[in-house]
Amino acid sequence: MARQMERRCLWLRPSCPGRGCNLLSVTANSVFCPDLEKVKVLDSAQESVIKRDIHRTYPAHDYFKDTEGDGQESLYKICKAYSVYDEDIGYCQGQSFLAAVLLLHMPEEQAFCVFVKIMYDYGLRDLYRNNFEDLHCKFFQLEKLMQEQLPDLHSHFSDLNLEAHMYASQWFLTLFTAKFPLCMVFHIIDLLLCEGMNIIFHVALALLKPVLLTLDTYYFLLMEEGVPCKTPAAKLTPPAKKSQDMHDERSKLVNEYACRVLELLGMGHRLFVPRLLATSKEDLLQADFEGALKFFRVQLPKRYRAEENARRLMEQACNIKFREHQQFHQTLDSANTPETSVAQRDFIIPCLQEERLEL
Repeated sequence: MARQMERRCLWLRPSCPGRGCNLLSVTANSVFCPDLEKVKVLDSAQESVIKRDIHRTYPAHDYFKDTEGDGQESLYKICKAYSVYDEDIGYCQGQSFLAAVLLLHMPEEQAFCVFVKIMYDYGLRDLYRNNFEDLHCKFFQLEKLMQEQLPDLHSHFSDLNLEAHMYASQWFLTLFTAKFPLCMVFHIIDLLLCEGMNIIFHVALALLKPVLLTLDTYYFLLMEEGVPCKTPAAKLTPPAKKSQDMHDERSKLVNEYACRVLELLGMGHRLFVPRLLATSKEDLLQADFEGALKFFRVQLPKRYRAEENARRLMEQACNIKFREHQQFHQTLDSANTPETSVAQRDFIIPCLQEERLEL
C-alpha cells in the first residue's frame, strides 16, 4: 500500500511535456481536467465495445475479476467518459488496460484526468489519428533504431519479412499494458510520465537486446547449482590496473561459464537465480516467422513476471543511448515521404484494425 501511494504521487506530479502544467494541480482544475461526473452520464455509441473489453481487462486481478464489481464499474465509467469526451477518437479497444493500471493507484476521478492527459499531452491519441499515420512513423523509427543498434536482428527480420507493425503495435497503442505483467507495466508508466513517449523506444530496444550477464553472475549461477568450476573465485576479481591479458582471460571465462549455463538449461536443470534471463536477441535470431510471432506474443511477456527481471529491463532501457536528437527525428521526416507513407500504410492499416479486434 505504501508503494502504491508513492507511485500515485509520482504519477500525479510530473509536468506534461511541452505544456508546463502539473498533473497534481490539474486534478483540482476543471479547466484542464474534464469533469468525470458530467461526462460519464452522457450516452456513448461505443458502450457495447467497452462492456466487452471490461470483462477481458486483467480478469485474474482481484480488483477487476468480479462482474459488476467496484473495479469493473470504475473502469467502465472511465472508458465510457473518454469515448464521449474525445469525439474524434473515442474509445479504442485496448485502452481499458491503461485505464485499469491508473485505477490501481488512484480514485477514478484522478485516473480519468491522468488518462486524458496521457492521451492528449503525451501524444497517445495521435497514434490513432489519420489512419494511424503517426503510428506508422513510430514503426519506421523503431526499425531504423534496430538497424542502427541491432543490425543482425534487423537483417534477420528483413529476411523473414517480419515488420514492426506485426509485433509492436500493441507496445505503442497500449503502452505495453495489454500483454506484459503489471510489475513491468508500472515501471514503464513511471518513466513515460517523466520522460514522454520516447521511452517506448527505449523499452522496445531493451526487450530485443541481449541481457549481458557478468562473469561473477555466471560463476555464482554454476556454484549454486553445484557445478564445479576449474577457476578459483579469487581469479574473478581483476587487479586494480586492468591489462589486456586480464581482459582476454575474463572474456574466455565468460564464454566458458556461459556455455556451462546453457548446457544446464538444455539438460532441463532449473536455475533459480532470478537475474538470469535468456537473451531475446539470440532466441529471435534462431526463430522462423511463426516462431518469432509466438515469441513476442507468449514467451517474451512471461520472462518479466518476476519483479527483479522487470527492474533490470528498465535499467537497461534507461541506459540505451540514441543518436543526436536532430538525427533521430530525421528518420521521422524520411518516414513521411509519399512513397513510404502510401505504400506501407495501405498494408499496415488493415493489420492494425484486425489486431485491435483481437485485444
